[in-house]
Amino acid sequence: MEPDDLNEVDYKIIKDFSKIDYEELDQVPLGFLIENIHNYYSVYMNKKLKNKNLTLVHSYIMLILFNEKNINQETIASILNINEVTATRVIGSLEDNGYVIRKIDENDKRKKIVNLTEKGREMVKILIDYSDDDEKMINELISTEELHILRVLMKKLLISINELILRN
Repeated sequence: MEPDDLNEVDYKIIKDFSKIDYEELDQVPLGFLIENIHNYYSVYMNKKLKNKNLTLVHSYIMLILFNEKNINQETIASILNINEVTATRVIGSLEDNGYVIRKIDENDKRKKIVNLTEKGREMVKILIDYSDDDEKMINELISTEELHILRVLMKKLLISINELILRN
């Protein structure tokens, strides 16, 4: 949808989602909704993490490292769908703050392996607590069944979007 094609409903939606009825909501492009959910969540989490000197991307990387040992920077970038320069910069700041250590990959000297430090593992426990608290709040607004359906639909969207990317 081009900006010139926006009608009154589109402007109303952009201004205040809570006042939109479900019929009008059907006129909103999915990409717009997804982007806004991402943006609002990023702002929310970045504010929440600011006192820890972390951002949402830092937390994603730390959660990946919590579940994956001896993973290289390129793989982290690929998982998060960010460029390698950004991943390297963010991992560098995590290293500067003592959350991760990087070492040269013995199998490929051009790559660096990243792991959490003990301080990093402790921070991940805090991040998981934050996530659990957020899930509880969301569960007050959306039923467990609705959340399951949402997750299934989001998975389908991710798969569909990935297929579109691969086709083009």
